[in-house]
Amino acid sequence: MQLINVPLSQLASSPRNVRKMVLSDISELAASIQAHGLLQNLTVIDHGEQYQVVAGGMRLRALQDLAKRNLIAPDYLVPCNVVAADDAHEASLTENVTRSAMHPADEFDAFNRLVEDGASVGEVATRFGKTERYVQQRMRMALISPTVLKDYREGNATLEQMMALAMTDDQALQLRVWKAARGQWEREPNRLRDAITDKECSVASGIGKFVGIEAYEKAGGTVRRDLFGNEEDSFLVDTELVQRLALEKLERTAERVRKEGWAWVEVRTRFDWSERSRFGEVRCTYKGSKKVYADEAKQHAGAVVCLGHNGQADVERGLVRPGDRKSAAKAAKGDIKGGHKSPADRKPGDLSFASVQRLQAEASQIAALAIAGNPAIALGLLAAELADDVFYQGYNGPRTWVHVTREHTGRIPAAIRNQADSAPAALKLAEMEKAWRERLPKKRTELRAWILAQDFPTIQQLLAFLVARETEVIDFSAGAKESVVDLVAAAGVDLSAEWKPSSEWLGTVPKSTVLAMAQEAGADKLALAKLVKLPKAAFAESAVELFPAGWLPKPLRPAKPAIPKKAHGKKKAKPKNIASKARTAKAKPFPWSIAE
Repeated sequence: MQLINVPLSQLASSPRNVRKMVLSDISELAASIQAHGLLQNLTVIDHGEQYQVVAGGMRLRALQDLAKRNLIAPDYLVPCNVVAADDAHEASLTENVTRSAMHPADEFDAFNRLVEDGASVGEVATRFGKTERYVQQRMRMALISPTVLKDYREGNATLEQMMALAMTDDQALQLRVWKAARGQWEREPNRLRDAITDKECSVASGIGKFVGIEAYEKAGGTVRRDLFGNEEDSFLVDTELVQRLALEKLERTAERVRKEGWAWVEVRTRFDWSERSRFGEVRCTYKGSKKVYADEAKQHAGAVVCLGHNGQADVERGLVRPGDRKSAAKAAKGDIKGGHKSPADRKPGDLSFASVQRLQAEASQIAALAIAGNPAIALGLLAAELADDVFYQGYNGPRTWVHVTREHTGRIPAAIRNQADSAPAALKLAEMEKAWRERLPKKRTELRAWILAQDFPTIQQLLAFLVARETEVIDFSAGAKESVVDLVAAAGVDLSAEWKPSSEWLGTVPKSTVLAMAQEAGADKLALAKLVKLPKAAFAESAVELFPAGWLPKPLRPAKPAIPKKAHGKKKAKPKNIASKARTAKAKPFPWSIAE
């Protein structure tokens, strides 16, 4: 092989070059050659008046482009390795096959080192034919935790995951998020971003749109921008500032609403259905599509200015607070529709909505445990939910018991979930789930084949557990129809034998409510009098003893059976079904073991 310098004008591409498909964009390579010179020689063969390039066609095109733009002379001397014509094919193949691309992590470090050594982002971008944003992206990823980058270099992470973690330059946070996301689905890029921005406000959210990124930054707020996304992919870090700015903006709308003559006007950034359902509403008339309220009604009703889902201010007019129902009804000369009674109207011993939700959560888990051991009931419940979706489409049906597709309403709030998960039934279900995880294939791709190879009883047992795991009946707003009692009956569970009050639960209930429940349960006056005098720490422990075995709080008690009407003639036989059998059947221990 001979090394010579050949004028650019005497070089031409060769048909012997093994690389037939070439990149159309040679701007990056041209910029690199202009900034650093030609760092790798061309390989050529002598073709008389010309030298034909058999390896280095992209470099030749980049040089020709620079000459065309008058950035180098047409007779620019190009270092070339001259090979014999017989060796041209092998030389071309060797250069294209043996070279390997740089690992992206090395590129991160290289760009970052250039800037650290004094080059500006713009200079680096120009030298390598990249955009400044591209260089900034690589520099950001060079700051990812070394432990995570090590996983990336070893092939245990993807470039998309690195881009997601680059949402923050806090390496400790990156590492916590990465280690916490152990499952493959937890390490999906969008989930990693969600974990980093969990306590921040998305610019694309309703409140983010309402406040606006410009107003937020003008007020001194910090924005977390995604270098790999668009402006709407950014997050507002200071959520307290976001709330304050939103309230201030809503307050300007509220000032206009107050001039309408309402007794009160509130401002809220959040006004969901559970909060809205507590208010009644005075009657109105319509003038076209606009609601019109009488002045007398306005004196006892009000309005809530809140943030709508579309990022605009919404106004709910004509609302009646629970304590104003009687006066508002009198002024409006009619009943108040919707809403609930005020706390003062509740009977002694009535539980708060949060307490009811917790009881429903525990009862759901007790029912689920029974369902996990009874494939017949599990299949019946699953069939009912699927049939309801196919044959009875609509929004006015009964609440979902088995969540084939998770609904947003009805989910157990986090605090109540944590409490309910420590109940005995929940702990047993967790043990069953662990056993199934150990038994099922480790790889998701092997799951279908594994299940199809099992005998029918095994498939029944697995299906029963999966139905049980997705069984949950929790009211999503106060006053909603309770159906957890029906679920328990369908599962064939005697709840009075499976549930009992705990001191921990009673400690979350007001003293007055506990005393009223104990009195209703049959506790004598002397025991109640002693209980009242106890300090808070000992109150709940002693109160447990006043509730007899089999006692249930009102939300868990079965409905009283309806009194049958007198039948004329021969009685018709009732059709048998799974639910009716379940109501009369006693809860049985699991007839199978998944650890076999």
